[in-house]
Amino acid sequence: MPVPDQTREVAVVTGGASGFGLALAARCAASGRDVVLLDLDGERATTEAATLADAHPVRVEGHRADVSSGADLTAVAGGVDTRFGRCDLLFVNVGVQQFGAVERLTDDDWRWLLDVNVIGAARTVRAFLPLLRRGGTGRIAFTASANVLAPAARLGAYQASKAALVALAETLRIELAPESIQVSVIFPAGMITRHLESSLAARPADLRSSAPRDDDRTAMLASRPLTAADLTTADAAAGRALDEVLAGEPYVVTHGELAGPVARHHAAIERALARMTSGPGAGPAATSPASSSPVPVTAPAPAPGGVTDDIEAIKQLKARYFRLLDTKDWDGFGELFAKDVQVDTRDAGGGVQDGVESFVSMTRESLARAVSVHHGHTPEITLTSPTAATGVWAMEDRLQYPDGGPIKQLHGFGHYHETYVKAGGTWLIASLRLTRLRTDFA
Repeated sequence: MPVPDQTREVAVVTGGASGFGLALAARCAASGRDVVLLDLDGERATTEAATLADAHPVRVEGHRADVSSGADLTAVAGGVDTRFGRCDLLFVNVGVQQFGAVERLTDDDWRWLLDVNVIGAARTVRAFLPLLRRGGTGRIAFTASANVLAPAARLGAYQASKAALVALAETLRIELAPESIQVSVIFPAGMITRHLESSLAARPADLRSSAPRDDDRTAMLASRPLTAADLTTADAAAGRALDEVLAGEPYVVTHGELAGPVARHHAAIERALARMTSGPGAGPAATSPASSSPVPVTAPAPAPGGVTDDIEAIKQLKARYFRLLDTKDWDGFGELFAKDVQVDTRDAGGGVQDGVESFVSMTRESLARAVSVHHGHTPEITLTSPTAATGVWAMEDRLQYPDGGPIKQLHGFGHYHETYVKAGGTWLIASLRLTRLRTDFA
């Protein structure tokens, strides 16, 4: 066993005996940190700790810890204090799973899941905060879920618990900032782990099974189809997570097809704020605490540099949209969109398409017999973050059907309402809604 080194950082990982927690622990050990694995499965934690200790010249311990017990966590934290004297990095990797439609979940289902995933996380922080404070530069990282950013059906209780965990982290970030303790939230998507198995093992015997039924799986996948980007190994996700947590990033997205859902969510909130402050029926102007005088409500100033380039890039993106659409370059056309793009043309007599393949297929079929000309004008583009934007384009289109049919020509006017996301340095269309002001037929 390595000689105790009081200058070496110590990482504590709950849920550390398998999956993402074990991968985080392995990454910490490989980076030269002493590690303490905590898990409800104490025997497995001890075994995995021995394996890590054999592989790295650091101290590694594994102990049983029940996050549903404050007394248990306090005792474990006391043991870490006695043997290591510090805790520099705390991974609150607590989480059990629960499937089922919201109406099917019992109060006991909710109590169990929230007690572990939310209150258990708070208990963990409370137990280890004195050790984190001692070093003066502690870090706390909470494992949330990509499902908070892109929810799916039949996961309501789990997603609600992870959303609450994000709120807990946000609060702690504010409260602990004066003490230089950093707080990060990790949003991993699907991983090849024992998560479902360990959740079932942790579930009280008097509760019904939390395993997914066939209809749960069907509804979940229908509401949020999975892509290759949504699944990775625990080690790959942990490598990205540790680097960003150590860099002090408040949010860490390890993997997943999430850009489109996040952009749409952000854009919807931006529109709600705009309606509140300037739209019809806007509420009273904000006032300063010291007086009743109105205070103008303005959006945050954009970061210097790059804004003009980003807006020009979005204009070029839309220009390619029109050109590739009218030349029927469907492969190139499909590359302009986020994979999970949502397109709504109901106002123009169409429907809703989810995903780029569905939209391109529909568009190709509808324009198969037409000669089309699409123009966009006077764009109103707003950058809502470095990687998200909204836009409104005045549009005009002409469709001619040389082979005849119910109509020979369509001439339309309206607007494109769009959101954009920047992924890998490239702007993509994340959502599109077409509204018509006038349509002439011949």
